[in-house]
Amino acid sequence: MLSLRSTLSLCAVTLLLAAWTWWTVASAASVPAFWLGSAPLAPHLIAGFSVVIAAFVSPLFFTQVELRSDGGWIFLGKGAYAALWLAVAAAFMMTAAARIAPVNASGIIGATLWIFGVAFIALTLTRLLPRAAPALLFLWIIALPIAAYMLVEVFLTSPAGGSGLAESAAPQAAALRTASHWMVNLSPSTGTLGALTGTLPFESEFSPLLAFAEIAMLAVFLAWLTLRKRVALPLSPRERADAGTPAAG
Repeated sequence: MLSLRSTLSLCAVTLLLAAWTWWTVASAASVPAFWLGSAPLAPHLIAGFSVVIAAFVSPLFFTQVELRSDGGWIFLGKGAYAALWLAVAAAFMMTAAARIAPVNASGIIGATLWIFGVAFIALTLTRLLPRAAPALLFLWIIALPIAAYMLVEVFLTSPAGGSGLAESAAPQAAALRTASHWMVNLSPSTGTLGALTGTLPFESEFSPLLAFAEIAMLAVFLAWLTLRKRVALPLSPRERADAGTPAAG
């Protein structure tokens, strides 16, 4: 089902996750102190690294010809398989790391769903919007939680934020608490860690229903667009040459 490139890429990413896991749980006698990881945070480091791979590396598993020329159902099948492979590999590494840094099984399952969803969304988004996909993923995963932190910091430096965001009785504090909770709950970077620990930044509780509803809706919507777009996207002359397809006209 998968091409040789895709299979080798998935194997390479699995080995990379294994190496990352070894680094996070390594003892002081195994590596120099400068490179020593933080064992209590091992599952969190693995989850965060897996989200980055799912968002920005998984689209590289497939060639541009595969991304643009495969039929809708074939592409969705390949994308779901690749996303599942990455999610299962990450889940195994987090489970292994949980022997040193205890994490609830429900937290690992939640983080695994995040990783699967992000990988599948990244793949389908790259097929539909190849040029805009990296920017959109960056906004969703990195810029959104940073914007939440900046808004909270601006509030804390104001006279109304002297007592903290959680304790403030200012009228704008309640709206900011709600907005910041939604922003960090819906972003994969903070949402994945929230699924592991049950808590989010700004002393708010992780809402799994909100997060996984977002993933499901985005995945279904992008899959629908993929199936609706029956005609393959045009290939450049160089990509046609690589695919062995004669140029049109």
